[in-house]
Amino acid sequence: MQESTSLLILWLLSSLKQERSTLCLIQMLECPAAQAEIALHRVTADGLAEQRDETWNLTQAGADHLREALPALLFRDTGSPLEELISACESKMPETACEICTKRMRVLRRRADTAGSAGYLELLLNQLAQWQNRRLTAPEARSFVHYAFAAHDASLYYMKNAARSSAFMKKAAEYAASAGDKRTLVLIRFAQASATFFTGTIHFERAHETFHSAMELLKTLDDKELYTRITPFLILMHFIRGNFQQALECYEMLQKSTHKPVLPLFESQLVLQAASSAAYSGHFAHALGMIKSAISTAELEGNIMSAQIFRQHLGVLYAYMRREDDALETLQTVVSRSTMAANPKLMLRAFAAIALCYSRMGRAEMSYNLLSDTLRQAERHPSFSLSYNYLWILELAVFYAEHGFPPLPGIDLDTLFREAEISPSPMMRGHALRLKAILLRKKSPQDALDLLDKSLEILKDANMPIEYGFTERRRSELLNTLGREAEAEAAEETSLMLLSRIGLGRKRSPWPSPEQKEASFDVCCREVGSIHEWETLEEYCYQLAACLRKVFRAERTALFSMDGETLLCRGSCNLSGSEIASGMFVPSRDLIRERIREEAPFSVQQNGLDLLCLPFRLPDGNPWLLYADSSVHSSRMLHCAQEDLSRVGLLCASELKNVLRLLEARNMRAEVRQIHAVTKMAQEERLELWGKSLSFRMCLERAKVVSATDAAVLLLGETGVGKEVMANYVHRHSGCKGPFVAVHPASVSEHLFENEFFGHEKGAFTGATGQKIGFFELADNGTLFIDEVGDIPMNMQIKLLRVLQEHRFMRVGGTKEIHSSFRLIAATNRDLPRAVREGTFREDLYYRISVIPVTIPPLRERLEDLEELIMAFTDHFSRRYGKKLPYPDEETLRRLSEYQWPGNIRELRNAVERAVILYTGGPFDLAVGGQHEARDHCQRAETSLYADTPTLLELQKRYIQYILNKTGGRISGENGAEKLLGMKRSTLYLKLRQYGIKPRERERERECVCVCVSLTHRTNTSNADSFSLISYIYRKIPEPEPDRFYRLSSLVAYPFSYPFFASRLLFPQEYTVVIENKNFSEKSEFFSDVFLFVLRTELLLAMCPTWSEGVFFIYGHVLLSSVPDALPRIRAPPLVAPYSGQTPEASPALLPRLCVMPTFE
Repeated sequence: MQESTSLLILWLLSSLKQERSTLCLIQMLECPAAQAEIALHRVTADGLAEQRDETWNLTQAGADHLREALPALLFRDTGSPLEELISACESKMPETACEICTKRMRVLRRRADTAGSAGYLELLLNQLAQWQNRRLTAPEARSFVHYAFAAHDASLYYMKNAARSSAFMKKAAEYAASAGDKRTLVLIRFAQASATFFTGTIHFERAHETFHSAMELLKTLDDKELYTRITPFLILMHFIRGNFQQALECYEMLQKSTHKPVLPLFESQLVLQAASSAAYSGHFAHALGMIKSAISTAELEGNIMSAQIFRQHLGVLYAYMRREDDALETLQTVVSRSTMAANPKLMLRAFAAIALCYSRMGRAEMSYNLLSDTLRQAERHPSFSLSYNYLWILELAVFYAEHGFPPLPGIDLDTLFREAEISPSPMMRGHALRLKAILLRKKSPQDALDLLDKSLEILKDANMPIEYGFTERRRSELLNTLGREAEAEAAEETSLMLLSRIGLGRKRSPWPSPEQKEASFDVCCREVGSIHEWETLEEYCYQLAACLRKVFRAERTALFSMDGETLLCRGSCNLSGSEIASGMFVPSRDLIRERIREEAPFSVQQNGLDLLCLPFRLPDGNPWLLYADSSVHSSRMLHCAQEDLSRVGLLCASELKNVLRLLEARNMRAEVRQIHAVTKMAQEERLELWGKSLSFRMCLERAKVVSATDAAVLLLGETGVGKEVMANYVHRHSGCKGPFVAVHPASVSEHLFENEFFGHEKGAFTGATGQKIGFFELADNGTLFIDEVGDIPMNMQIKLLRVLQEHRFMRVGGTKEIHSSFRLIAATNRDLPRAVREGTFREDLYYRISVIPVTIPPLRERLEDLEELIMAFTDHFSRRYGKKLPYPDEETLRRLSEYQWPGNIRELRNAVERAVILYTGGPFDLAVGGQHEARDHCQRAETSLYADTPTLLELQKRYIQYILNKTGGRISGENGAEKLLGMKRSTLYLKLRQYGIKPRERERERECVCVCVSLTHRTNTSNADSFSLISYIYRKIPEPEPDRFYRLSSLVAYPFSYPFFASRLLFPQEYTVVIENKNFSEKSEFFSDVFLFVLRTELLLAMCPTWSEGVFFIYGHVLLSSVPDALPRIRAPPLVAPYSGQTPEASPALLPRLCVMPTFE
């Protein structure tokens, strides 16, 4: 054991160039510390390694010993991650080595073993250096890009090896460009632009150029998802430029996003920039709420390292808020839980923040000595720096210069001023000018005053009230020195006004201040009115909670509701799910349960927190509650009147009621579309599912039982038995809300398999000009039917297997993992078990798709269904082609039953359709198996118009039918029947009625029936009265012209919610009534779905007393199969006769104007 541990140490020393501290080696060995220390002592005693200044080096003897003993260490099955890594590295398997490094780096980081994690980062960079020198295939290049992103992410997080990781990102950009993958190239450029802010010295111009080029490339792609994925980079860019409000808005967008992070470690730290943005904008409660929630969540998830980083930043925020005691307590907790060797980045910033607090408290020497000692220790870690946080580092440097201390190593005052002056952030520039004025105030007061005036000008234009207040305070002091007391007093008043409202003034302002007298309800109305974009109830509740946090100036808020006895969190701000489920929130959860069924608001100060519980009920009686808490004295929760709080509760209830009704209407529209689609599908496919034979009924019954589950189904049967129809049958009876997606692998080229099944992103390869949604994604919440699954190539079967197992995949060129919840149905006519034995089909895939096999019998084994199927197909195609055909006689049926039907149902269907199309009179001739081709020319001639020597009238009828078939049923027009026959249209219609010939449906496809009725709608008019009127109207519609046939297939009253001008209220009554299909004319052959939209007028009359009439719109389109998303505006003459709510027959004056055809705009 000791020997192998010693060899592992020697290998690490030979591979690592930077991370060779004792702590790093112990953490990377992942063995007991005592065992690692014994091994280190042994290699030292044997002269294999030596230690200098806490850094270990490999001796020549150690290198020789490692070379001899290393082969014995390779490919041992010990389960040691480090031994697996050594085997991969020595065997030249860079992809496997990169995977191990990335995984161990993540594990050690979560355990706060930062030194060991940084060691694995260096090994990862070493492997990438070897890998990039090879000639990579396309999959290898994609893997290289993936691990380059991982290395870059860790380098930014640890602030180490930034130059090396940037070089690999440059190489990754070359691979992406050569592959035509513009999406990945955009992400790489944004990552490169962000890296400049984490290297210690900010290169603003270079960062801006990189960022600008990335934005220009992004605009050419027009990819909405990609815009979402770059949100983290936009947060950083806005923060660096001082656009704090935009940074906060982007952070809120990121919180709602579900995309896979491009740089996970980088994104996990963005709460620091967001909290700082809120603090710099004066929203201290929001800043503290964000950072405290991040600390609690990280601790609950076991992420010790992140919790320490967030806690250190909380101390910095306390220092900025001039709460030095809280800052010192927080920062001392941080330094007590870590060491400089373990986490120099964290410790350097924590000690610097403590030094800032000491300077604010007047302890100049203590502050200087602390920061001096800290920087001296940090010299052993030169890759670490204080980064771009010049705001308070510059303040410390000025403070020390003002007190006569010598410059600290690494902190040059002139350099800091120069960097701040070229910063894109106006706050940084204004802050630097104020600090420079402090240095000049004794030597040159007037020059200092000029600098302060320039600082005020910058800060005012940038809307920085806090920094403006601090600058005015310094200006007031300087004006007093110059003897300009009146100006000094005005500057002091301005400073107090800006700083006191957020608790930073020298004296606290009385509560409420003039600016805070505005009622909470008015503020709430304004904030809630700003909520526009949301898709789900959860999204809306999150935004509502965020608005209410602003209203009450709370640190965190949440909306809760009761589902029976279960308390549900519907949306929260600065309160994560982990916190709500933890024991820390139990007292609050008990209080919420106690108060949610009450009616009165409850506010109290408890355990150092301001608490608010605001219960309210929705119209259905379901209790909800707003919870808010804050430790900040400036919260509004304890200063609101009960009446004001109650009105806020009513507003929340009203808004949530409207949201729920809109969601219900949206779901109903989707259900209506699905019902229409399923109904149409069922009408077309039920033909193939007819049959009374025992074998087929058993098959159908089994399919129906299977449809109630989500298990994979394998449909077996010969070609043409109706496997796709059976799959659709299972889909319809499964209750799936998603689509039925049929896939035929044989029609997909092998090299396009991934593209068709997984889809691709815009710019994923040369020619990918747009985003493509693949079959897997299309089938989400529905059914994916793979026909002839046995034809899938072997190299594609493994990719298919993974998706079928996990239901997760990525589009080609994508970086976001997509989940698709589809139900799999596969079909084949091959012997799959035999294919498995022959090695042409994967065994694991076979077992995955054949959970429930269903065998469909061939037509020759269910001949008792033959006659019924023939009749069904004959009726179907007769209606389609506008013909009347006799059924086959007994002799024809006997002949057909003797046929073997190798094409099964498909062959039968095609044979019947062919016979119907070719039928011109006489007996029904159903020929199969090439019988038509066997007949001679004379037989075919006898089927002509006059082969059976018809009478003149019969011949005229046949010829008219022949012309109609030739014109496709068209009557009028240049190529219509009236032109070819030389008849007037009225004469032709007379002949059609005489011979019983009906025009085809296509002729009337564009006809519509539309009625616009205006009538008085009183508040006491019932729904029944409304619908009785409508039914009465349609009963009285006059008999149509012969060329304007129609049938009203259904009358639907559909929910109608319409916002009245700027009002957010919805109409209170919604209902749906369906009157079953009813034929209104025997001559009708065409369908028209007529939708009735009823606009109820109670609220309109209440808001506009001058209105006295409601309006009913009735309109329809032929062959319309779903509810339209938007109504056409209808312009028609109004009806003067009102409907007073009496019996329908009492309003005959309506009838003369009913069929006035309106015009559409």
